[in-house]
Amino acid sequence: MKKYSYLLILGLVFFLISGCASTCETMGDENLSGNLNQRVFNPTDDLWVVSVGINDYTDSYFPNLLFAINDAQNLGNVLKAQEGLAFKSVNSRVLTGPDATKENILSDLEFLQDAKEDDTVILFFALHRIVQNDGFYFMTSDSTYKPEADDTESVASLINFDDIIAALDFHAKKIIILDTHYPKGSGLSEELEIAIFSACRENEQARESHQLGGGVFTSSIIEAFKYAGVNGDVTLESINEYVIDRVRSLTDRRQSPVLHAPADMKKMVLGIIN
Repeated sequence: MKKYSYLLILGLVFFLISGCASTCETMGDENLSGNLNQRVFNPTDDLWVVSVGINDYTDSYFPNLLFAINDAQNLGNVLKAQEGLAFKSVNSRVLTGPDATKENILSDLEFLQDAKEDDTVILFFALHRIVQNDGFYFMTSDSTYKPEADDTESVASLINFDDIIAALDFHAKKIIILDTHYPKGSGLSEELEIAIFSACRENEQARESHQLGGGVFTSSIIEAFKYAGVNGDVTLESINEYVIDRVRSLTDRRQSPVLHAPADMKKMVLGIIN
């Protein structure tokens, strides 16, 4: 009789242990799945974007670009996709081709002034940039500038970089992204609390790629929103680290992006990998 009692007790213990193990394993799988697939987003701040890309310069000494329009549109789309993820809403304007006139660009900059103090503002430019008498200028689709002219009217058709900075005279977290030659930003970013992310150093060219269908710099930024997450968060710093390595690799180190940013801005979240 004792023998059967022992067997009965052993069987009962085995049953309880097996049932508990199965239940715990199932609960663990459910919890793990929830952590990975049910991330809760509750953004409270907005993103404001003006993205400009110009390929053709019909009345210019400078050669046309190939993928500046693609860059402006693609980056605009990537940032818009962060609505409801990293940002509560994304307010964007994309100006490309003939629409990217001096008047239209300056007008679109005005809508950025609706940004709140905790919002993020991103200005993106893929176009030709001019250095004239120590001044920095953007060529618009209706610019008439020619290097040999060097007259007041010719320069007046450009957008002075100082006018861009003046348009950002409001409280928000501000980033300027320049897929252009002749980068500018050292010292300026700290003074004005603006992050300036440039495609290359002063002695380099901002390159385009048929394989990527865009500028090497901008294409790498777009990739960063997929691959540069730190615990799922894409920060200005993680984008910078990814883009520098990627651009140098794609150009055999002939192009090196440069980020000038106040230290407290580098950790700001610009995207979430969902």
